Parts: sequence; C-alpha cells; structure tokens
Amino acid sequence: MRKNILLSLLIFCSLFSCHRNASINNVLKLSKNNHDELEKVLSHYIASNDKRKLEAARFLIANMGYNKFYYDGEIITYYDTIIHMYDSLRNTADTFLEDFPIIAQQWDSIVKIYGIVDPSKMDKIYDYEILKADFLIRNIDEAFEAWENSPFYNPENFDLFCEYILPHRIQHEPVEEFRSHYYKSMKIIADTATTIRNIILGFHNELYINREYCVSELLHDYPLELPISKMEIGRRGACHQITAFQALVMRAAGLPVTIDRAVWADHSQEHSWNVLMLDNGKTFPFEALGSDSIQFTYKPAKIFRKTYSYSFELMNKLQEKDIPASFLIFDEKDVTHEYVDTYDITIPISFVPETCKRKKQGIICVFDNGELRPVYWGNIKDKKIHFENMASEVIYIGAFLDNGKIIQVTEPFLLQKDGKIKAMNPDDII
Repeated sequence: MRKNILLSLLIFCSLFSCHRNASINNVLKLSKNNHDELEKVLSHYIASNDKRKLEAARFLIANMGYNKFYYDGEIITYYDTIIHMYDSLRNTADTFLEDFPIIAQQWDSIVKIYGIVDPSKMDKIYDYEILKADFLIRNIDEAFEAWENSPFYNPENFDLFCEYILPHRIQHEPVEEFRSHYYKSMKIIADTATTIRNIILGFHNELYINREYCVSELLHDYPLELPISKMEIGRRGACHQITAFQALVMRAAGLPVTIDRAVWADHSQEHSWNVLMLDNGKTFPFEALGSDSIQFTYKPAKIFRKTYSYSFELMNKLQEKDIPASFLIFDEKDVTHEYVDTYDITIPISFVPETCKRKKQGIICVFDNGELRPVYWGNIKDKKIHFENMASEVIYIGAFLDNGKIIQVTEPFLLQKDGKIKAMNPDDII
C-alpha cells in the first residue's frame, strides 16, 4: 500500500516543477522522525483525489525547508510574566493604557536578573520536525472552507490563496490552532462588509475597540513573535507582533492578508503594516488595528512583502560575503514600486579597493545620523553597480561591504522623481 501511494505521488508530482519536487524531497529528508507525518498529508489528498488540496499541501511542505521555525528557550518563561501583567492590569484598570508604568519596572527587573532575549542563543524548532498530519490537514481544510465561503470578497486566484490565506504561520511565532476559533467569531465581519474599507474598519472595531488590542512600545524590545494564545492573554504587542496576529486572524476569515515592511530613507527604525491583497493585482495597505489605508510619516527607500514561499533563485544568487546578513531574507518580495515611483539605476564605481576586486554584488546606502546605512544590494558589472526598483527622491551612495566594513565607492547622488541621476555635493548631505 505504501509503495502504491508513493508511486501515485511520484506520478502526480511529475506534472509540476522540478524545483517543487526537489524541495519536497529535501523537506522529507530533513524531517527525519517526523517524515511519516508529512507523507501522511500528501497521501491523504492523493486518496481523496482532491488535486487542489494536494497542490496546497505540496506548497506548504515544499516551502518548509527555509525559515519556518520558532525560537525556544527557558528565558521566554520569565518574560511571559509581562504578558500576564498586561492581562491583569487591563481587567482591573479604569483607564485604557497602551503600557502601564508598573510593567516597565517589572521588565527592568527581569532584564537585570535574566538578561535580554537573544534569538542567536536560542534553539530553533522547525515546522518539519514537529507538525503532525492531523494539524496540517485541518489547517488546509479550514483554509479552503474560509476561502470558498466569503460572500463579499472572495479572491479567485489560487496562487493568492496559497501564499496569503493557506499558511499556518507568517513570521517565527510558535504554531497553534487558530482558524476554527477566528472563523466563527470574525468571519461575520468579512461576510457583512460592503466595501474593502468596511472590512478594515470592521476588524479595527472588533480588535482595537471591543477587545482592546493595542501596540506596546515596551514590547519593541522583545524580539520574538508571540503565539496567538499569548496575544489573546496580553492583547499587546510591538508592530511586528500585532501585524502577524492580525494577518492570521484575517486569514482565518478567508482574507488574503500579509505584512509589508519599509526600510526608510530618513529614519533608522523599520516599520511594518498589514496589506489586504486584491484580485485585480492591487492592494489595500493598512496599519495593524487601524481603520483605514496607511499614511507614511517617513520616506521609504525600500518596501518588502512577506511571503510563505521563498526564492530559490535569489538564495543561490546572493553572495553572503558581499552583502549584510540582514539582506539574506528569501521569503519576501520587493514591492517598492507599488507605493512610490521607482527606477532601475546603474551607477559607475569611482574606485575598487584591492580587497573588493572579485565582488559580484555591491550595496546602496542612505546617509543617516552621520553614517552610511545599507538599504539594498545590486549586481556589479563592468565597474558599475546595477540596482533595481529603487525609490525616487532619495539621496543614495554606492558602497562595498568588506569584512563587515562599509566602503563608499560612488559619489552621493539624488535619484530624482523623473528617474534622472543628479550628482550631489557630499557637504550637502551631512
């Protein structure tokens, strides 16, 4: 029986890309003791003869080989007291506060005794090691149910569904059951809306007004994503935690929602928000817990969109020694052009240091607080660096990364709104 199932899987897989097949095989090898659980998911949908659900299962498993994990460590339990303090104070306080002063005191005490949360020192628990067949099958079936029963906005694009409704996770939060609960309690918002804006307003009213979810400045210092169960207890989170939570809640209601993040040209801290994907190729970006479309406070240099799938081609293309580690993110796509005027630009290199002559990629920087801050990468050819999809009306500087040190290799220039390059006097950008 097992051989027959594997043979059927092999025949079906032959209809799809070699990369998808290779990725599934790689994940099955990595899964080791959990191998049979993942195989059960594929076998289940082969036996049911549901080709769309089988392809959805294959999509999930094929992309588990990269970046699908959560962090684990004893230190998390100490910081959990903060979550429970939010719960207790919210239920007893007369005033609705984003952060309570007493929590900051508790935070300082935890840091002093146990130290800060450092993900680099924590264990990574990968989905392919722990997720069971029953969980994945329920996730797939419930995702399809929500997707196929959306009376007002029902995205027809299957790829859109796989990327932005189907996944059981969005960042590095511990994976938990969430679909059934939020489908029952939140789907009415999507079902009764008459416009896209009404959908966003409905979730704002329910999450922010009725349930009192709110952004916490204090939790910006907590680098981990929070599982849904802890979000439900504390109802507080930094923007990266709140956006992940709202995306999952809205996906449970059958809506294709993800996270966009901006690398600002004039502000060092990044920012993220939610975006509802529309069938016409357009999007509706909005602040997590917000009531309308997003309005920028700062000028973006780059904007990226979180995906569940990853770019195998980009992973093979980038040279780790040539660019900052923060650029080595392969489950995002560049969507800067959806927000501002962008251009592909090619910039001559003024000089090439001896140690950089074999580099294949350079970086492009903005000048921020007296320092060069990298915002993207580009390919080097014929003593020029080519950068794609760069935001206009920003002053940039081309550079190389050499053993962690940024070396300026072009003069500063302004990418004008019409796409033309204007040389800048270095004294003018200080």
